[in-house]
Order: sequence, then structure tokens, then C-alpha cells
Amino acid sequence: MQKNKKIILIFDLDGPIGHINSTYPYNFGFSTILKEKKNVSEILEILKFYKVSATFAITGFSAEKTVDAFELKNEIKEINRFGHEIASHSWKHENFSKLTLNQAHRSLARSKKILSSNVVGFVPPHNRPMTWLSKGRFSLGDNRIFPFRKTGDISGIINILRKEKFKWIRISNNSIFKKIGLDKKITNVYKHKDVTVIDGHYCGFDEFIINKIVNSNNNYFCVSAHPLFLSYEKKIESKKYLVEFLDKLTNKNFSFILPKSLIK
Repeated sequence: MQKNKKIILIFDLDGPIGHINSTYPYNFGFSTILKEKKNVSEILEILKFYKVSATFAITGFSAEKTVDAFELKNEIKEINRFGHEIASHSWKHENFSKLTLNQAHRSLARSKKILSSNVVGFVPPHNRPMTWLSKGRFSLGDNRIFPFRKTGDISGIINILRKEKFKWIRISNNSIFKKIGLDKKITNVYKHKDVTVIDGHYCGFDEFIINKIVNSNNNYFCVSAHPLFLSYEKKIESKKYLVEFLDKLTNKNFSFILPKSLIK
């Protein structure tokens, strides 16, 4: 077993605005808000027990002043207090491949301003864009061909991140090498224009990702989940799977790291 493998654990904390603007918004309801807030507190306790640091990618709207039920200010304070990293998940969970350059700038700037000037990471909602033409990656789900939006290409998003003083991004796409099976890594980590790119992640905590981490020789593994699904027993992002994942991987052979540690 290779020692000192590095695991990047990221929770996409959409907040109420994220659920409304998500891919499947029609399951949204008031109970969903309360469930997610409760689950955040439970995740923090679990991470504390296992002495694991994680990153929470949060929509900026969730940190702004609004009605209590829609606010995540207390949860954000607790995330900070426990020493976890906070990243931007945009302002209101927008699909960036459909934004203009000005809209993308404003979303990132506003989310950073309200979350913290210390925020240096960005996790694109909807995992969009996936297109990166200079690296031979293209997705029909991105608004790239018409009207030729630069926000429909990862390189365009990275240019915006640099201007807004972000230092890392988690992306989700498959290169031609992954598609034909030559690249079997879950995650690649590299620099592009001074921005650290966490390229690829696995959503969930099941046996597949546990075995992949234990048995492969890769150095980095990015694993993600949504706090809302902690209480959905059949989801591989549930509490049962999270606890089993941490039980098996919190030992001297593995390190849970924060993405900001990669930019130094």
C-alpha cells in the first residue's frame, strides 16, 4: 500500500438558493432547508470525531442577511470554528456555461465578498462547464458553440478566477484518455495559469472509492458529497457510507488535506 495518499474531501453546500436553482429543483421544500442545516451540524461532529479536515463549497447567498430559515450564517461560523476550508459555490448556484463574462465576475466577486476575502477556491455548480477545448474536452451540455461564451470553457473560467484572486478550482470532465480508459485516475492535480486545478472527483463514499484509494498508486483523490444527502439512507453520500469511509481511511497511510494547502 502506498503511504501518504492525499484525500481532498469537499461538501457542496448548496443552501436553499442552490436547491431552487439545481438540476432537479422540484423536490425542494421547507423541510429540505431544515434537513440540510441539521446535517451540516452532524457532519461537523463526525469530522471532529475522526479529526478530519474538509472543504465546504458554499453559495454566497447563504451567507447574506435574509430570513432565518434561508441563512446559513451560523453553520458557516461553525465550519470556520472547526478549522475547515470554505470555498465559493458561486453566488446563487448558477450554471456558469450559460453566464456572460460580467455575470460570472459578479457572481464570484459577490460570493467571495460575503463569504470571506480569504476564500481562494471555487467549485462550479452543476459541474459546469466541462468543456476545455485546448485540452480536447467538449460537452454538449455547455453553452459553448453559441453564442460563443468564454464562460462555456474552463480556460475562460480560470481567467476570471485569476482576476478575482481565486487560487484553485475543482472541475469535472473526462479527457479523451479517460474516455478510452488510458487514464484511470479519479483525480489529477496540476497548475494552469497559476491556478491549482483539482481535475476529477468521485461523489459518494461507497466501497468503489474506498478500494480505489486503498489499492491504486495514485497520489490524490477528491471525494465530494452534498450535506443534504447525509440523511438519505440509500444514497452513497449518506451518514452510513460517510462513517464507513472514515473508519477505513483515517489512519497513518492517508492524509486528509485542504485544497488551499496545494497552492503554496
